[in-house]
Amino acid sequence: MAGICGFYHKGSVNAECLKAMGMTLRHRGPDGYGEEYVQTKAGNLGIACTRLNIQDCMKETVQPLWSEDGRVLLAYDGSIYNTEAIRNALQGFTWRGKGIAEVLIAAYLEWGMEFLNHIDGMFSMVIFDRKDDSLYLCRDHMGKKPLYYYYNTSQDFVFGSEIQAILTFPAVKREPNVNILASYLYHWYFQEPDTAFKDIYKVKKGHYIKIQNGVLSEHAYWTIGDAYAKGQKKLITDYDEAKNELQMLLKKAVRKRMDGVEAVGGFLSGGYDSSMVCALMQENSVKRIRTYCMGFEDEAFDERAYAERVAKYLGTEHRSLCISDKEMLQILDLVVKNNALPIADYAIIPTLVMAEEARKDNDVILTGVGGDELFMGGLSIYAALDEAQKEALTGRIIYYCRKIPVLKDIKTLNNLPFHIRLVAMDKNAKAATQIGASDMFDTIKRMLAEPVENNSFYFEIEDRYPEKNYGARRSLVDLDSYTVELELLKEDSATMYVGLERRCPIYDKNVMEYVFRMPYQFKMQGSGGKRILRDILYEYVPRELVDRPKSGFNIPAERLLKTYLKDELLELSSPEYLNRQGLFHAEYASEIVRDYLKPEKERKRKGHFGIIWTFYIYQKWYQEWIAGTRNGI
Repeated sequence: MAGICGFYHKGSVNAECLKAMGMTLRHRGPDGYGEEYVQTKAGNLGIACTRLNIQDCMKETVQPLWSEDGRVLLAYDGSIYNTEAIRNALQGFTWRGKGIAEVLIAAYLEWGMEFLNHIDGMFSMVIFDRKDDSLYLCRDHMGKKPLYYYYNTSQDFVFGSEIQAILTFPAVKREPNVNILASYLYHWYFQEPDTAFKDIYKVKKGHYIKIQNGVLSEHAYWTIGDAYAKGQKKLITDYDEAKNELQMLLKKAVRKRMDGVEAVGGFLSGGYDSSMVCALMQENSVKRIRTYCMGFEDEAFDERAYAERVAKYLGTEHRSLCISDKEMLQILDLVVKNNALPIADYAIIPTLVMAEEARKDNDVILTGVGGDELFMGGLSIYAALDEAQKEALTGRIIYYCRKIPVLKDIKTLNNLPFHIRLVAMDKNAKAATQIGASDMFDTIKRMLAEPVENNSFYFEIEDRYPEKNYGARRSLVDLDSYTVELELLKEDSATMYVGLERRCPIYDKNVMEYVFRMPYQFKMQGSGGKRILRDILYEYVPRELVDRPKSGFNIPAERLLKTYLKDELLELSSPEYLNRQGLFHAEYASEIVRDYLKPEKERKRKGHFGIIWTFYIYQKWYQEWIAGTRNGI
């Protein structure tokens, strides 16, 4: 419901600088603007906030908001669902009718930074406390709302809901973060806290950072690893009990995201997650809810028929949209031009189209994001890892045999069954479930100008989770990475670009913490995931309407890359351009791209669409945000 930005700077700042930063976020909050300047012993502080009016917070005052005694200044982006409960828990405060921000200030004054654990909602937030001239930046438990900051050795500190606000500040330099480029090309996203820019970082989900006297410190208040560990100590053993309680929690999660909002709709693909959310929305509404789905002229990628059947059964007011190749290309240009972080997930294109249509009649949209990772479904890797773990001993033997020099380069491994290869490759205990394709690693390493180590492709975080089952552990890795950095970022970027607030009931904190109490078998049954979620959904929608292989929110991106975008791709990968840019090996990267564009039978390498697509997006982004021109460096 807002965009926030600002700075805490030792030197002098032009009076128009803060306003210029705020205006880059006007799409996030077109209905109001506020700003505050504060002079402290540590430097000059500026905070700005744009505002989006939503019915459930129409009484919200202009932010940033000062506490009544002038001690605390606060601005936030997002939605808080338990404001009344927090208000009732606070004693001795005189309420001034200043909305949610006033309640958050009071909670901070009462509980300090522990107040973050009392919040039920999604948010990014900035708090300044005059008592010790400290500045806090906070982000919700799953990072549903983005928040970035710039911090360097000179202790310049600048922050914003989107990076383009930070880049407006004069002291910020636009330098690419070359250390993370290999990981981006492989994963399609930047893992927290990194971004595409040097010295620009993300506030981690479930964390807050504190700036005091120019010194930055980072603090966690909620993590997936800790929440999962606590949940596994209180394991639920009765399936029916778990199913009934989860159903109640999902109902509450949907209801509180709809309460007080007259105009609220849902994205509906016809899959398990979105169908579950839309079914509960319709159950909670006395009138037909509005639902939206996206299709394409290319029938191979068109899922409209599935969504339409579910919508008809639920009785929603449904709209099916269709996008042409020409429109997709136009939107792709728009996405790059308006996002200072390269978003490689091409599903942002149809998401933006749906968001624009939904904004005509809604202030809020609910989505089904999160079901794949939380309930271990949709992604075949979870079942594959389950099978692979049974062959762990075989995999260990093969792994150590390949350490023998004479056997090291034998290609037989590539011909082994996939589940064997999963446990016969890297034995990094901190990344045991993140087995990648070695040929992709080799391709990326050849493409880049600087040397790359294999661990650049892994997130060495698996020691966070007290979970021995490979499939379950991998789902936690995905919750800690892919979900936040790709899925949630894509949705926030697309919806907030058109001033539409997206809410995610499946990632409700109470729902997540309850699911963390479930054993593996409640989520995965044989090779099929989402067992418990599917069983709840079947009470609302016949299984024959939703039981089908997952296809994902895909577009014909590969065809676009080889036709309409081919000339631009060749230009961005020419040896001359790459030599001037200095990030990629001019000869190898250019040859790899040209090999990919050949007919399939003539290629040296198979596949690699993902690498070429992310390379193209990165190069397109680089011209827009680093080089500053579409015509070259």
